[in-house]
Amino acid sequence: MVTEANVEGVVNEGVDRLVDEIEKAVTLIEQLRAQAAELGEKNCSLQAALEGRDRELSDLRTERDRLQAVYNENAFLIDHKEEIQRKIETMLSRLDTVNTA
Repeated sequence: MVTEANVEGVVNEGVDRLVDEIEKAVTLIEQLRAQAAELGEKNCSLQAALEGRDRELSDLRTERDRLQAVYNENAFLIDHKEEIQRKIETMLSRLDTVNTA
């Protein structure tokens, strides 16, 4: 026969287990919140670093494009060096002609 003391003992044991499980759950929730806050801070830090890298990449691309334009201009001048020299010689010759006349 189940006595009132046995029932009370079983209930108290069940309540104690429930309290333990709730305490474990609360501890786990606190740990997860702390981890979430830490990850949030890391995320902000990484976002800022990424934005900085994006700006740096954009600046480097702009500089690359500028240098490519300078290179292209110099390549054009090198490719047309003889033509430019011929034109300069023609102009100098004309100046000589004007000066001797």
